[in-house]
Amino acid sequence: MQTTTTQYLFICYGNSCRSPMAAALAKVQLKKLEQTAYIDSAGIAASRTAASENAIKAMQHLFQINIQQHIPKSAANLDLNTYTHLITLDAYIYQYFQKNYPQHLPKITPWNITDPYQQDLATYQQCAQLIKTKVEELIGNS
Repeated sequence: MQTTTTQYLFICYGNSCRSPMAAALAKVQLKKLEQTAYIDSAGIAASRTAASENAIKAMQHLFQINIQQHIPKSAANLDLNTYTHLITLDAYIYQYFQKNYPQHLPKITPWNITDPYQQDLATYQQCAQLIKTKVEELIGNS
């Protein structure tokens, strides 16, 4: 892991849709603002071997960002102590962290973004646009 002061972890359910989109958008936003931070994503029940096809398509179409190489991973396999910011993508994920990782609650930013998993491309695009807005609010907007 890089040695930077600020480290963001975006957490959703499967780490195949929302959190990889958020991480990719955060990296672009940081670059645009000429800031540095470590950005990662994870899921509480990651089981797929790649990002969702519609997540890949939405990110490419809307933002020309390629997340095709993303490999989902479980938050349980990460050292959560190293992250300065944990962003839970919906209320269920936040509640999961309240129950299983209460020591990390002070650094959690809860979002309420509906999971687009197995929905149509338009739903993924709407989700990606909402995530972009939330990322800009979190990191800053130029």
